[in-house]
Formats: sequence, structure tokens, C-alpha cells
Amino acid sequence: MIEQYFPSKRVVVTPIIHKYSGGAYYGNNTEELKASHRGLSIEEYRKRVVLVATALIGSKWAVGQTGFPHTKEEMANHGPCRVVALVTHYDNYGKIEWNPECPYLLAVRPSKGDVTTIVNCSLGWLVKEDPTLIKETC
Repeated sequence: MIEQYFPSKRVVVTPIIHKYSGGAYYGNNTEELKASHRGLSIEEYRKRVVLVATALIGSKWAVGQTGFPHTKEEMANHGPCRVVALVTHYDNYGKIEWNPECPYLLAVRPSKGDVTTIVNCSLGWLVKEDPTLIKETC
């Protein structure tokens, strides 16, 4: 009887194991690695993740909705704006400067001026009602 053996064409990838606080995490998506890539401590990274999550709890915005800048001056500069992106986790925050008091979670496209620009703003910068309208009170 003739026996032949051929090498396997299957590619075997061994997982990368990171040790962190007594536990083993597989892959490269650990908090420790994400924090180190951003130059943050794990505590600061977690604090920012929680801050983004709590800011989104009361969010009324979704991608595709149209809103208005909250002041008349900004309304004159930008006009009505459409939401083109919404940060749902700190990992998606990008390279925008971090503002701990009011993180920039919306990316909007203005209808006036240079319409190819995108304005990064906080959730409170965009409002549902046009600030240039005059409201009558009784």
C-alpha cells in the first residue's frame, strides 16, 4: 500500500494573549491596548467611554436629521445642518480634540457657505427649532 502525505493549505493564526489584571484577553481589542494607542491610562479611557455613553442617553439626533445651530450668528454662517455622523462609542471618536465638559459627538454638514465642510459639534449645538424665527407669547 502506498501512503502520501501533503502539507495543509489551511492557514493557522495563533491568538495574541494580553495579560491584564489577572485575566487573559484574546485579540487586540482590549481596553489596555486601546488606551495605550491613544496615550491614555485605562482609567481615563474608561472615563471617556462612560462620558460618551451618558451623553448619548438623552440624544434626540440620528443620522439624516436636519437641525439648526443654536444661535442666530451661527445660523447666519451655516444655515440648516444635516447630521452626517454620530459618535456612539469613544472608539469612534476619531482625532477630534477631546472636550470633557461637552464632547463633540455630532458631525453635521451645513447648507450655507462651504458645503463640503463638516462641522464637529456637541449634542446641544444643534436644535430642532430655527433660532431666527420670532416667537409670539401671549
